[in-house]
Amino acid sequence: MLFSFGNISSPFDTTNKSGNLFSGLLGDFEHFTQYLVWTFIFLFAAMFLFFVGKAVYGIIAKNGEVQKNAISSAMVSMMLLIFVRLGLPLVFGIAEYGFNQFLIDMVHLFSDGLIFIGLGTVALTISFFFLYKLINHSGVRRRSLQFLVASVLLFGISYIVPIIFLDI
Repeated sequence: MLFSFGNISSPFDTTNKSGNLFSGLLGDFEHFTQYLVWTFIFLFAAMFLFFVGKAVYGIIAKNGEVQKNAISSAMVSMMLLIFVRLGLPLVFGIAEYGFNQFLIDMVHLFSDGLIFIGLGTVALTISFFFLYKLINHSGVRRRSLQFLVASVLLFGISYIVPIIFLDI
């Protein structure tokens, strides 16, 4: 939903529905910040697409310097886009609900994320084990065991992290 407009009203609508000047100015500021955020989102998305096109040109023209600069610029514009999409609502969420609730939510997000990563490493363990049975190569067996150890560690850490950080 990168280009969803939602319920954005016109910033040029100057009708004051409440009759109070202060609430009208606050509403105008709220609409202004909403448009400002969407302007930055469209700007960074356009920059990303421009630099991807420039990278394709660098690949076609076999110009490594153009390609390298375009790819690094595309990565920077994508990181800025992610920051605007996630960072600003995160800052406003901290201001709304408090820093302690933010930290509690981050600990739960981290532990839940580790569970999903652990499930992915279990799937990799099974895949590499079947690959080992198919080709009987010792390197694949070692990698399978490394993924198994990693998945056990990830599940253990996802269980221990909330206990350590939330019971203090």
